[in-house]
This record gives sequence, structure tokens and C-alpha cells, in this order.
Amino acid sequence: MSRYQPNKVYKVERRYNDFKNLYLALKEVDEYKGLSIPPLPDAVTSLTSLVKHDDAFLKERKTNLNNFLRLITAHPKIRLDELLCKFLTQPDFEDASIEPYMYGKVKRLLAHLPNTHGLRLDLDFVNTFLSF
Repeated sequence: MSRYQPNKVYKVERRYNDFKNLYLALKEVDEYKGLSIPPLPDAVTSLTSLVKHDDAFLKERKTNLNNFLRLITAHPKIRLDELLCKFLTQPDFEDASIEPYMYGKVKRLLAHLPNTHGLRLDLDFVNTFLSF
């Protein structure tokens, strides 16, 4: 995985389910338990929205998802999360992201291993490991 470059402008496209997977993964991380992770906006806001995603609905959802990102990237601990950085910078997030429950488990395991201070969670390696 390439490293985040603060002076680079990243452009990625995300679907609602990508946001949902990110949210669920962050909720599973032990070190974030008890932190105020903002709720994800609702998938639909009305029956009409469920049947037809009109421009007004899409605009409102985009605004709400942008607000969600602003809140989690403003948090001093969560903004440094590797999965969040990948979500914001890598075009292949959907293919390379791991199941939310396993992300929390792997981070929990690394936290309990000796001499792991400063090690980064390599999501590509974890995905390879989990596919066996």
C-alpha cells in the first residue's frame, strides 16, 4: 500500500456500502470503543427515496456522508487509522478492504503482541491471510 502524501489531492469514488463497511470496521476496533464515532447517515430517508434516488436525495446523502467523514477525520485517534487512510486515498478500497469484524480482531491481536510498537497493519497481507 502506498503511503499517504499530505500535499497530494486524492480523488476516489465510494458507494454507500463502502461507507458502511468502514463504519462497521471502525466500531469493531477495541481502542476506539467508548469513543464518539458519529453514526452513519441512514441509507434511505423516505419511502420515495427507497423507490427512486432522485437528485435531491443524492445531494442530501452526499452532504451527510461528507459530514460523517469530516467528523471522523477530525478525531485525533481515528484520523490516523490505516483503514480510514486507505478509504480516503486508494481507488481499490472495495476490493482490498477486509471484513469489518476481522479488522477489529487483527488490530486487537497486534495490540497484544510484544515488540509491535510502530508496526503498521498491512491490509493487503491480512486479506491474503484471511483468504486461505
